[in-house]
Amino acid sequence: MRHSKSGATRLTQIANTMLALMFCACAYSQEYPAKPIRLILPTIPGSAFELFGRLIGTKMGEAMGQPIVAENRAGANGMIGAEVVARAAPDGYTLLWATPSQVVTSVYLSKSLPIDPTKDLLPISIAAEPVTALLLYPKVPVSTVKEFVDFAKKNPGKWSYGTPGIGSFFHFTGELIKQSAGLDIVHVPYKGPPQALNDVFAGRIEMTIVTLGTARPLEKAGKIKVLALLEPKRYAGAPDLPTFTETVPSFEKPASWYALFGQPALPRPIVTRLYRELAASLKTPEARAWLETNLHTGVGNTPEEFAVIYKQSFEVFGRAAKLAGIQPE
Repeated sequence: MRHSKSGATRLTQIANTMLALMFCACAYSQEYPAKPIRLILPTIPGSAFELFGRLIGTKMGEAMGQPIVAENRAGANGMIGAEVVARAAPDGYTLLWATPSQVVTSVYLSKSLPIDPTKDLLPISIAAEPVTALLLYPKVPVSTVKEFVDFAKKNPGKWSYGTPGIGSFFHFTGELIKQSAGLDIVHVPYKGPPQALNDVFAGRIEMTIVTLGTARPLEKAGKIKVLALLEPKRYAGAPDLPTFTETVPSFEKPASWYALFGQPALPRPIVTRLYRELAASLKTPEARAWLETNLHTGVGNTPEEFAVIYKQSFEVFGRAAKLAGIQPE
């Protein structure tokens, strides 16, 4: 009988504990946020990624009743800002706005990182994905991806593509284009996108990779030729442009999302609140107008969906780094 009473008492204690935890979680969710939230931007001011982060932070703050204050913490390929968030208290008041160039590629470029992005950051939701395009010098005698592949194969080692530098997203993307299509083309690293574009304009190199938002005005001005998009499917804002995968199905572009992160120990109610507010902010007129004008795709996926994509991002970038012969230093 004593054993039976002990078991019943134990069950009661467990039930009371579970109820208390549920009450605390609900109360925590209802009270959050009780003060301003910091949104760490691991980059210098002025980029599309940074500007959209500020816009989304503003819209989320308006809906949540507390300002979300954007703070630029650039340096170390994004790791300075990422470390600030990873080491902050997991209370929802210090968040990270980041791209793969800040929290994924660093793993393949540096041996000594202050944090482990695979373990020390919690993916909350992807806000947007910039549409990426493959650009050519206008006088290159190809008009389709098939013609490009055939021409490059007939002229091994004579085709070159420019990027903002070794280890950049665009470099990794170029290596995956080479591998998937079986091409022998030469990578030419520059200090930044403008330098690579200028050499395409002049015909000193044949190809580069940029966002569609950058490419469209240049195409209209006759300075470049947009050969194809590098996304998995056609973009609704430019339905006339084919994708590279329509001709080369094995190609997989590395991720280029703009996303929100927190800490792994962030309470689930807070994570859910942040994801839902971010998704709602993407439907505001201001966010919709920004996405349309800048030729980006709005996402707003769940933490579970983002976690899968986040893991895949490391796999794709890792494959590209190996192809490029990049070793962490």
